[in-house]
Amino acid sequence: MSDELSKTKQAYAELILRCGVNLQPGESVIIRPELGHREFVRLLVATAYDLGARFVMVEWSDPLSTRARYQHVEHQYLGYVPEFEVTRRKEMLADKWKLVSLTGSEYPEAFEDVDPTLLMEDRKGFVAKLKFFMQATMNNEVAWNVAAVPV
Repeated sequence: MSDELSKTKQAYAELILRCGVNLQPGESVIIRPELGHREFVRLLVATAYDLGARFVMVEWSDPLSTRARYQHVEHQYLGYVPEFEVTRRKEMLADKWKLVSLTGSEYPEAFEDVDPTLLMEDRKGFVAKLKFFMQATMNNEVAWNVAAVPV
């Protein structure tokens, strides 16, 4: 990678963390990327720690694994959210975690052959259990940022 490109990526990582979520020393951040973002995520994690982050959690997403869930899960399990996800998000709210989501899908057509009603039904369960976290995010009680990263 060229030196100029490295500097640009570093500046982008700092922009996301300093301005996007206003990460301060001693704060924690969760990063939600796809596997295709792994190179930039490593830079983002290192930058967060350089800025004094207490803890950086990476919550990887793989569209092809998610598609496999929709194609193979028993219908009765759509919408299932384990209780530990609720507990984790409550702790994140209490500790004022920062949230960074990265967009730019490696597999933009991953769900093309998935019945949209399955996606909707699964989402309903998620919303029912984690609505409190989604509302807190939309009310800006959680500092959050969505950043585009090409894959």
